[in-house]
Amino acid sequence: MKKRSFLRLLGALLCAALLFSLSGCRSGAVRNTEKLISAIGQVTADSADAVEAAEAAYAALSEADRARVEGADVLETARTELDRALRVKHVSDLIDAIDEHLTPESREAVETAEAALAALPEEEKTLVPNVTALADAREALDEACRRAVLGVWVAETDAARYIIESVAASLNIDPEAAAELVGGFKLHFSMELREDGVYLIRLDKVRLKGDMAAAFDKLRPALEDMLVQALGEGLARAGVAGDLTTREGIETALGMPLDDVFKSVAGITMDEMIDAMTEIVSGKTDELAEVVQGRFRLDMEKNELAFSRRSEDEADPADGERFRLAGDTLEIYEPVGEPFFEDMYPVVFTREP
Repeated sequence: MKKRSFLRLLGALLCAALLFSLSGCRSGAVRNTEKLISAIGQVTADSADAVEAAEAAYAALSEADRARVEGADVLETARTELDRALRVKHVSDLIDAIDEHLTPESREAVETAEAALAALPEEEKTLVPNVTALADAREALDEACRRAVLGVWVAETDAARYIIESVAASLNIDPEAAAELVGGFKLHFSMELREDGVYLIRLDKVRLKGDMAAAFDKLRPALEDMLVQALGEGLARAGVAGDLTTREGIETALGMPLDDVFKSVAGITMDEMIDAMTEIVSGKTDELAEVVQGRFRLDMEKNELAFSRRSEDEADPADGERFRLAGDTLEIYEPVGEPFFEDMYPVVFTREP
């Protein structure tokens, strides 16, 4: 009887030891980690706190305890799903942040959202709930930018180089001397971009005539020298002797005032001849000031403007200019293909007041 009681006691002790051993294998930390994993539930972007709490508890376990955690694979899956949900939410939040009333200044917000969407894996792009809103925003932005580019713009561009080259060739002087005579010379013009795709470019005729008149006033002494030189060379070829290189020398050689010489040769005085030259150039400015008209093509995605050379031609998108639009400033700064503004870059336009 005693032997049986002893055996029962021994069995009870063995069971207790076994239970104690099992209890040691699943410590309170392990059970707490399992509870945190179980509490995660369905993973959404709002599950970050729950997932991170379970991850922190799991990371704090020993290697042996981690092996005893039931649902460790669930935690790993939860992290994958959370990262995906957060990426999708980030893109969705960027789209929601785009202003409802789009202007050209909304470009950065739209392009940031587009870049974030493009960076998502293909299977995640379909999870973005407001992706169609981004497509609508892009369309609205392009239309807002297109309308912002339309209208009348005014600009001035330095044309002194062209005048200097012409003066240097006409007066047979070096470009530096011509530059000193000419100084600065700007062309003032307007560019109208119409809704129907037609552009009109006009030079400011009044300012152009005034600038040309001022340029001729500067050039008058040089033009007088040119005419005296030309007259002296003609007289020398005709066999007239004497100093024929100056006004005074010609007057001495011919025994008459220079104006009388010009009248006898050309029927007008030298001043009248220069005035006539001025009028000829003035007439050319009328031609320059005629309206240039054609068609334009606007590519908002590339920020490019293309212009046709004639009204009956469509603009070729391969030939144009890149532009920047910032408020009331439109800068055409870089050529594409065979550009319209050629080597005038940058051309900075401002909105007509």
